[in-house]
Amino acid sequence: MLTASQFYRYQPSKSSTYQPNGTKYNIRYGSGPVSGFLSEDSVSVGGLVVKHQTFAEVTNVKGLGPAFAVGQFDGILGMAFQSISVDDITPPFQNMLAQGLINEAVFAFYLSNEAAPPLPPLIKGELIIGGIDRKHYTGELHYVNLTSETYWETQADKLVIGDYTSTTKKVVLDTGTSILAGPTEEVKRIAKMVGAKPFPLQPSECESPSSALALSRSRSHLLACLAHGAADPLQTPSRARTWQSFPTSR
Repeated sequence: MLTASQFYRYQPSKSSTYQPNGTKYNIRYGSGPVSGFLSEDSVSVGGLVVKHQTFAEVTNVKGLGPAFAVGQFDGILGMAFQSISVDDITPPFQNMLAQGLINEAVFAFYLSNEAAPPLPPLIKGELIIGGIDRKHYTGELHYVNLTSETYWETQADKLVIGDYTSTTKKVVLDTGTSILAGPTEEVKRIAKMVGAKPFPLQPSECESPSSALALSRSRSHLLACLAHGAADPLQTPSRARTWQSFPTSR
């Protein structure tokens, strides 16, 4: 059971820029459904203040599953495209571009290889908005085209694990998932190879083939998702979008 003291909570009565919306919404994540209603306010992310941002206030978090109950996060920030946004809400990243808060349609993630806090400042995980933190990698980033402006979806040349080569070509680059998703038989085979064990997202899924797979990672990678394109990527054909993964020794 979640208690109020576990998470920071949005309190509209304490905001002078809050605007009620009230539209009810429902969304289903891989772990299950959540619901609530929409509101509007100024949203601050790392010092960037996005004005008139519509967002969802979650009143039912049951569908977020055990990851939310034990995780050190208070909510979810969507970084994909408006085409898959519930109720066609403009995502914060697109609003940052439209409001001139950032000059480049670029964001990047650095994933720390530290297992637990406290972390020295230079090896904490980072979300960099409007650019790239080049101290986290060497060499050049390689560009690939998106196959769909929905998720960060692209075409893989191949996926090789040991002596096994997957037949799957379509991939989604996602920093916000805690599950391995894909064709059932391929996921089972990969899970067996890497020693993953079934982990039910909900109690009712204990015998379900859709149960998540718990994976342990032996090393960290730098993940950069870049949206190099026009000032308004939602209204113009996509140019090169980039994703690259670099092993890091930090």
